[in-house]
Amino acid sequence: MQENKDSLALRALSVMIALIAFILGLLASVAALSGDEYGRVNLLLSLFLFALLPAFGLLATAVFLSLGRRSGIAALLVELRVTPKRFATLLARQGGAAQRQEILFSISQGWLLSFAAGNLFGFALMLLTMDISFVWRSTLLDALDLLPALDFVAMPWSFWSAAQPSLEMLNQTQDFRLQGSPNDANYVGQWWRFLLAAQLCYSLLPRTLLWLIANNRRMRKTETLSTGLNQKIANENPISEIDRLAESVTEMPVDSILFDFAHTPDSLLSDIGERLQVTTIHKMPIDLHSQLQRAEYTNTQPLVVLVRSWEPPLAELADSLREGLTAEQQSNLFIAPIDWVSAPQKNERLIEPKVAHTQEWRRFCASAVDCTHLSLYGAKS
Repeated sequence: MQENKDSLALRALSVMIALIAFILGLLASVAALSGDEYGRVNLLLSLFLFALLPAFGLLATAVFLSLGRRSGIAALLVELRVTPKRFATLLARQGGAAQRQEILFSISQGWLLSFAAGNLFGFALMLLTMDISFVWRSTLLDALDLLPALDFVAMPWSFWSAAQPSLEMLNQTQDFRLQGSPNDANYVGQWWRFLLAAQLCYSLLPRTLLWLIANNRRMRKTETLSTGLNQKIANENPISEIDRLAESVTEMPVDSILFDFAHTPDSLLSDIGERLQVTTIHKMPIDLHSQLQRAEYTNTQPLVVLVRSWEPPLAELADSLREGLTAEQQSNLFIAPIDWVSAPQKNERLIEPKVAHTQEWRRFCASAVDCTHLSLYGAKS
């Protein structure tokens, strides 16, 4: 039941962000097509927004898919903390890493599709309400230089002759400041067909197809993993273990080794290292297990793992810790959930995690890894 609520909340938040992307796309179109006081619009700038930028985006998507990375722009925005903190929290509750990757890919395509739809809506709105004259100017290029590039861009819709560029159109719509703007109405207004076809070909249609494919993969992945994941959670967290809380401490022996799994800001991480008097600080890569295998420390040396308090514990974290540590090393393991706020001049400071978050991590320490909970909020400065 909680999983369904989290999924619905994540979808609702994704729709809200998609609406913002739609508005941004609309505003980008309006800005690109506003033109000067004579209604002249830079054709090359419009071409960059409606054709080149979407084409590069599709190329980047293809490259990442070929490398097996499906996270997309949504993962980048989460990593940069542009999205609301609640979005990252809800996302972390969505099953395993493979399932979250499919969700991120689906959400990414939805946001990019919304931006493309906003572009097209703004484009249509400006064409209906404004008398737009598409012109172009360049110091380095002339019509003969530009035509091959435009012909290449227009290859996918070669069947639509009215939307094809021509040398005559380029000559008639080239703008020279000293000679005044072109005045042949038969040509200055015809570039809209070319730009419309570019949006449909390089932005709206491929993003719609990718969004449908991503949603289909997401649904199949969810159905496949749901039964197994629920069974795994039930086996790892029997009813008798759910309410058991791990011991919580505020002090620990010095000379510990610190693993930053929370992507803590550098200034704050340095302060935490000094407070705990650690010997080594490891900034965590994505693969925790590999990092633990590479780390060199004794069985008796305390090991502190920093995690974000607002993100719920994941089974993969427990698996990595159990696989990377011996039983003796696990007895010297401390999980430290942290939260922070950003002050002026980027001086972050620790704040006390919410009680509900602390309780959840203490249950994780007791049932999943059998380690100790460390409260940095109560640690001495």
